[in-house]
Amino acid sequence: MDPKVWIGCLACYNDGALVGEWFDALGAGEIDLAQVHAGSPRRLHTSCEELWVMDHEGFGGALKGECAPGDADRLAEVLADVEDFECDPFAAYLSYQGSAEVDESTVSDFRECYEGVFDSPADWAGEYVESTGMLHGLPDEVTSYFDMEAFGRDAFIGGDLYSVDAPGLSIYVFRSL
Repeated sequence: MDPKVWIGCLACYNDGALVGEWFDALGAGEIDLAQVHAGSPRRLHTSCEELWVMDHEGFGGALKGECAPGDADRLAEVLADVEDFECDPFAAYLSYQGSAEVDESTVSDFRECYEGVFDSPADWAGEYVESTGMLHGLPDEVTSYFDMEAFGRDAFIGGDLYSVDAPGLSIYVFRSL
């Protein structure tokens, strides 16, 4: 994730002018009025006192709406811990959770819950059964009757697992905490 924020001057906005710039979200809390006004023909006035993040990108669903630059900066610091390969499933996790506040524990909770990406609940069940050795040592007469489709479906009905659509026809699978 490479989060960016568009920081604007609230006084200018309230006066009918869009004055602002795109900045890296990391460090957004250090941006000042002079930096925001630097690329604008509109001069910095004494009424210009407050900055606001009016647009953003690259937060993977963790930031919803507008916020103070310092809040975006803190969130970008948390998201810096998310590895590139985790970005898409992390965004899916956040969208499902509907979490209003994202902090350091959100990333660790995600990692604890995330089971992986699978083609179907039956695909998850096959990997689970294999990795746990659930059917190892049982005779073929018994294992041939085991229904992966039903086992996978039932695992998601019980509430311990949930899935979120992934790109293509896959699903991200998460375990409830």
